[in-house]
Amino acid sequence: MNADKVNLFLAYKEGYFPPESIPMLRERLLYANPDKEMLVNSRNYVNPIVNLLISIFLGELGIDRFLIGDIGIGIGKLLLTLCCGVGVIWWFIDLFFIMKDTRTKNLERIMNVL
Repeated sequence: MNADKVNLFLAYKEGYFPPESIPMLRERLLYANPDKEMLVNSRNYVNPIVNLLISIFLGELGIDRFLIGDIGIGIGKLLLTLCCGVGVIWWFIDLFFIMKDTRTKNLERIMNVL
């Protein structure tokens, strides 16, 4: 990708990735093959702020974890909430970790392409 496209992509999606990974991501995007440009742009990245809001309102059911691809954790939260109500504790703790985990999953998605 050329530098302008990389800068535009990172300006739009910078909050979707861990801040410490942005320089490495910029370098990898600059030296990526041109055919990977479409793959990078077509990936479905989850907005961490939107996922936090989903976690606040529907996190007890594991919806936030299903969105980022943590199916096992999502099923665990759902079952614990439905069976015995203990999922509420997990939901509260997960509120502090969901944004970081969303950014990490987005980084994994883009690194799989690069």
